[in-house]
Amino acid sequence: MIEMAAFLSINSDYQHTGVRSLRFGSLAQARNCFNSPLQQVTDERDRSVLHNEFGDVLMAEGQLQDARSEFAASLAIAERLAAAEPGNAEWQRDLSVSHERLGDLAEQAGDLAEAIACYRKSEPIAAALAAKSPDHPGFRNDLAITRRRIATLEAKAGG
Repeated sequence: MIEMAAFLSINSDYQHTGVRSLRFGSLAQARNCFNSPLQQVTDERDRSVLHNEFGDVLMAEGQLQDARSEFAASLAIAERLAAAEPGNAEWQRDLSVSHERLGDLAEQAGDLAEAIACYRKSEPIAAALAAKSPDHPGFRNDLAITRRRIATLEAKAGG
């Protein structure tokens, strides 16, 4: 059996390779990098992150229904973790990101109203994180991106 620290390191290597592969269009390699560890990982937070990343691959491949399933699985885990420990910023951010991913998917599918609704679910979580940790540039950036997406889509939708 692989020692947990070694497995997490392998998992991290897979994730970094998968993200690079996705960015550079090697979808088959990205699929393998995220799907293989997803079948093995037992940590709930890691599983949630991998569901989102595998969903990104499926979305890039145009498999929107399968991507939706992955993002929904991630959201379910993130909701559970965030509710169990509301003060855990990492888990709250994961919840915000899960709503964002569903918004990205809805936007790609052309459902602007659903995309806006998903981003609006993310916004108060991102705002709370930014307010609680104003010196954290990642939280401020997440909030700015969410608000920009909402404004852009509202302008496209005419509202």
